[in-house]
Amino acid sequence: MGLENLKSVFEEQLNERIEDFSSNITISRNGTQLFDSPPQPTRFIVTNPTDFSTAVGNNALPFTPLNLPFDPQGITGGKSFLDGLSWDKLYNKDHTPLDKPGHKGLVPISYPHVNRDKLDIRDSNKDASIFSFSRSPFLGLGQGEPYIVSDIGSVIQNAGSREVPIIRGITDAIRLGLYTSSPAGLQFVARQNLLGLVSKSEYPMHDDNNNIVAIGKSPQRHNTFYNPLSSIGAAAARLTGTTPNILIRKDILLPGGLGDFESQYPKTLGLKDINKSFLNQSDQLQEIGSSPGSLITFGTKFRKGFPKSGDKHTLLEFGMSDTELSERLGRTQYKEKIEEAHPNDSQNGIIEGSENGMPFYFKDLRDGAFIFFRAYIEGLTENISPSYNPTNYIGRSEPVYTYERAEREISMTLKLVAQTPDELEMIYKKMDRLTSLCYPEYVEDTYGNRMKPPLTKLRMGELFGKVNKEQLGYIKSISYAVDNSSTYESEEGKRVPRHVNATIGYQVIHDRPPRLGTTFYGINQNG
Repeated sequence: MGLENLKSVFEEQLNERIEDFSSNITISRNGTQLFDSPPQPTRFIVTNPTDFSTAVGNNALPFTPLNLPFDPQGITGGKSFLDGLSWDKLYNKDHTPLDKPGHKGLVPISYPHVNRDKLDIRDSNKDASIFSFSRSPFLGLGQGEPYIVSDIGSVIQNAGSREVPIIRGITDAIRLGLYTSSPAGLQFVARQNLLGLVSKSEYPMHDDNNNIVAIGKSPQRHNTFYNPLSSIGAAAARLTGTTPNILIRKDILLPGGLGDFESQYPKTLGLKDINKSFLNQSDQLQEIGSSPGSLITFGTKFRKGFPKSGDKHTLLEFGMSDTELSERLGRTQYKEKIEEAHPNDSQNGIIEGSENGMPFYFKDLRDGAFIFFRAYIEGLTENISPSYNPTNYIGRSEPVYTYERAEREISMTLKLVAQTPDELEMIYKKMDRLTSLCYPEYVEDTYGNRMKPPLTKLRMGELFGKVNKEQLGYIKSISYAVDNSSTYESEEGKRVPRHVNATIGYQVIHDRPPRLGTTFYGINQNG
């Protein structure tokens, strides 16, 4: 067979196979079920979308489409199933319903308890009461919320951007103005002003040298009054950017001119600026020691001194001085009885009140000072040592003892812990006085310079001594030890440990020689 004949054989077989695979006629092969022609998509996939706008009653009538046939090209039908069914077929631009809405002779569905003629986007405030004030503007006579209603399709009232929000700011100002004219808004303004009047605030008062001389007391720290115009103006003043370009003080009720609208707050607020912001320039500081001041602007009052912070017993002073006796002696002499030396603290319960703990103090008999400490005591012991003198006799196997005397000593460790700067200052002031109880007072008289012994009186609740009947004695020994866990104050000029333990030995001296029937403890003593 020639090569040309071989080519024709292969060409015939190839053509047969090509016809089998490239035929456009679909036939069944090997039992498979195929369509004679493939399914073709219909022209309109969905011709009747669900539309309840034509339903009457409970969908009793057959469905009737309202829209035109769907045609993506918009030639023979509508481009959307909702063509002819937009909001403008049912409502006016101001959101009120059309008088006679309809489409192709069909009317909207009617429900038995709904009247379209009474539809209103605004709140009617029917539930307003004394517990929930109406939010309708103009004392409740205006239309309710929302205060700003934009026309359907309109963007004018919300026009603008973050960079230039002028129209938006004016819209917000109108909204705030309408709210503040409503009963609910007026109640809010009244509540803010009442809060400023009833709030109580205390702050330090300074003299021209910035020294604290008194305490000011006013209804509110910064702004006593609230002016609603400040909120409305802040919204309207957003000309550019996101913050108001003109600031209005909210504590000026009746601005007298443009200058009053401008912010006068300092750019940076330090302690000095904050203190000065409490006062008007016409206010006068009251000197310490004078009688209490009268009411000034916004009810500000003054009182003497600046309150110290810390434990009440630790911060107690030595007492009030006896003026006449101090002048005669040429030094400070404190009053004798505790209720005279500390009249206020004796009456208000700071010293004797159970809520303030056990009173613990030494009384210096040299000048009558009361040295109060908080009774953080450990290792309290009392040692009574009677002494007998032995006498030996010939022929007697033991001596004969003759009673001589007895000594009574109290020892304790007093923890001095400063928890505030004021406590630290007072503790070291009292440590000076406590240490001085180991040394005499020198008194000059006609006989020369003589020593006055540092006798003291001790009171520890009703265990040792009681009110105005303290235990007489003297400091026999005292030693100070800084606690290992103590921290140190770091303020310049006050760098000392905050926790010191004072171990005290106190030698008791009875006002009368002890005997049978003597009461040694304050709880048993009468009078």
